[in-house]
Amino acid sequence: MISQAGSEPARALAERLEFFGFQTEQAAWNTLFSPEDEAPLAAVFIPDVEGRAYPPDAIKAIVKLRSVFPGTYIYCLGVPLNLQSIILLQRAGADTCLAAGRSSCDLISHVLDLIGRNEQDAYRVLIVEDSATATAHVRRALEQHTIDSHAINDPRQLLEAAAQYRPDVILMDMYMPFCTGVEATSALRQVPEYRALPVIYLSSETDIAQQVEALRLGGDQFLTKPANPIILASVVKTKIERYREMLYTSQHDSLTGLLNHLASKTQVERMALDAAGSELLAVAMLDIDRFKSINDTYGHPVGDQVIRSLGWLLRGRLRSSDLIGRYGGEEFIVALPGVTAEQAFRVLDQVRDDFSRLPHAHAAGVLTATFSCGVAVWGAHDTGASLIAAADDALLEAKRSGRNRVMVSGQVARELLSAPADAVA
Repeated sequence: MISQAGSEPARALAERLEFFGFQTEQAAWNTLFSPEDEAPLAAVFIPDVEGRAYPPDAIKAIVKLRSVFPGTYIYCLGVPLNLQSIILLQRAGADTCLAAGRSSCDLISHVLDLIGRNEQDAYRVLIVEDSATATAHVRRALEQHTIDSHAINDPRQLLEAAAQYRPDVILMDMYMPFCTGVEATSALRQVPEYRALPVIYLSSETDIAQQVEALRLGGDQFLTKPANPIILASVVKTKIERYREMLYTSQHDSLTGLLNHLASKTQVERMALDAAGSELLAVAMLDIDRFKSINDTYGHPVGDQVIRSLGWLLRGRLRSSDLIGRYGGEEFIVALPGVTAEQAFRVLDQVRDDFSRLPHAHAAGVLTATFSCGVAVWGAHDTGASLIAAADDALLEAKRSGRNRVMVSGQVARELLSAPADAVA
C-alpha cells in the first residue's frame, strides 16, 4: 500500500512491486482507514519532495494508520538525514526511515526480508531437567511469552531430542543423576551442527567460580533457580534472536538474501533424501546470459542490481516450500519438491519470460537481460549431487543452443520451448 496517491514516484514504485508479486493500493495522506479493512503487510509513505521534513498532515496520517493497523510495517521514504526528522517519524509510528536518494530496490529488499521474518518458525526451547516441578515452572514461563518448548528428564536422550526437535536454545540443568549439565554440553559440542547452539544453565549453584567454569566449558549463560519468569523469557528470546541471526548470516548470500552455495547444496541433499518417498523433485540451475558484458558495459553496481532482481523475481514467483539459492556469481539454483519435469519447465519458463521483460535502470536508460536454465528431475538421478550435476549439464546445453531458454536433462534433443530471440543484454 503506497501513500500520496497520484504521484509519479508512487506509481512507478507500485508497478515495480507488482512485478515482483505484491498487490498494491495507492491512497492519499487524508484517506480514512477502518479497523474492518484488511490490514496490509506494509505501508509506504512517499513525500512530495525528497529530503524535506514530512509535513504535519503526513505525520498525522502515520499516527492514524498505526492506530488502525498496529501490526502493519510502516516505511517512510525520502527522509532527510537528520535526527529530528527520524525521531519525529518514529514517534508517529514509522518502523523504517529510508533516506533521500535510496532507490526503490532498497525498499523491495526490505519488504522481502519482512516477509521472511513473518514466515519464521516459532521459537523452540529444549529443556533438559530431571525435576518435574522445575520443568513445569520453566515451561509455564515460556508459554506465557508464546515460546514453544520440549522437555526431557534424562540427559542421555539429548542428542536424539535435539535432532528431532531442532531447538533454538537449550535450557540445561546443572546437576542430574547420570551426568552434569557441563558434561552433557561438552558432549553436545562434539556434534558440529550444535557447536554454536546456545546453552543456558539453570542451577541453584551460587559459587561464582563454579559458574564461570561452567561457562568456560561450553555454556552461554547462567541463571540461578528459581529463575524470574520475565528474565528467563527475555534471556531466551535474546539468545534465540542472536543465534538465528548468526545462522542466517552464515547461510545466506549478502547481495540477494538467498541461500548461499554451501547451504543450497546441503539443503538439496536433504530434499533428495525426502524425495525417496514421493519420487517428485526437480532441481534447476539458472545463469544470467552474457553477464560479463553487462558488468563491462554498465558497471558492477548495475550488474549487482540485475542479480538482485532475478533473486527477487524467483522469490516472488516460487512457493515458500521451494529452495532458491545463489550458487555463485550470476548463477542460481532452484529446487522444486513435488513437481514433475513438465510442471517445473512451465514454472521456470514463465519466470524466464518475465525476467526477459524486466527493465533494469542505468545512467543512460534501461536494459533488459535474460537467463538460461537447465532442469533435472528425481528418478534418473537419485542424489542431490547427481541432480545438481545433471541440471548443470542441461544448463550448458541451453547456453550452447542459443541462450534464453529452459532445457530439461534427458530431453536435450527436443526442447520444450521454441527458441526465443536473444534479448539485448
